[in-house]
Amino acid sequence: MTSLFERHDQIMQDIKTNNNITDQFLAQDAMTTEKSPKNQEEEQYARNYEVNEKGKKENKEDKA
Repeated sequence: MTSLFERHDQIMQDIKTNNNITDQFLAQDAMTTEKSPKNQEEEQYARNYEVNEKGKKENKEDKA
């Protein structure tokens, strides 16, 4: 029978291993997944919106 500390060490090691595998999988998935045109369109819209809002804020500051 293993001691509680040995079991704890084994569980922690398993968690580290699983986290590494998960990180590798997510990195690989992110590299191989292509964005759909709809997602690209939504991202472009969001970027344009942020730029427009920033411009409006700067214009208000300039007028003040």
